[in-house]
Amino acid sequence: MSRANTGPPSEVQAAIGTCRTAFISTAVFSLVINLLMLAGPLFLYLFRRRFREPLDGLAFGAASALGFTLASSLTAYWPAITGPLVSSGSPLEWGMRLARTGLLLSLINASTTALITASLWLHRYDRRRRNRGWQSGVLAAIVVAFGVQIVLAVLGFVFQDLAVQVGILAIAAATGWPANVKPWAKEASPSMNGSATLSEATSAPIGA
Repeated sequence: MSRANTGPPSEVQAAIGTCRTAFISTAVFSLVINLLMLAGPLFLYLFRRRFREPLDGLAFGAASALGFTLASSLTAYWPAITGPLVSSGSPLEWGMRLARTGLLLSLINASTTALITASLWLHRYDRRRRNRGWQSGVLAAIVVAFGVQIVLAVLGFVFQDLAVQVGILAIAAATGWPANVKPWAKEASPSMNGSATLSEATSAPIGA
């Protein structure tokens, strides 16, 4: 007599394999998007060394992420933009779609990308690295920023409902996630003659 098969059915195994592949694809796609948003600031970091301040890196990262989000949004909604004036779907649905793409994703992408770039600029030009905590390190910024993007991408894959996706992104944007990992920038204090020098600068958290 043949031994009965006690394992899960082949259909269940196939469904598990499909979900695993989808999760991995979602995470990899999120990583690729974040690398593309970092391409411009990394070029400036490597070939334009005259931009020395950590706030320069923060501004470059935020601008790159906002530009990438705008370009991807225009690409996604281009058929609707060039289509007829009267389209299908309720105004509430279109409002949530625009809020998700044009506002929430823009804020989150700008925050995570600026976090990494500000940490990179700070790591290169800060002369007092020993006085800084681990929160302002490049590795911590990369882990937090990429982790946030991957978690949000996976949650967006799991919850397909548009209202739930908007709610998750709104919570992430409203709480300032990641809010506890702030790079430290140089804040120049005026000297006796009214000028500010790098040696007289004091440390202050970006966004404080």
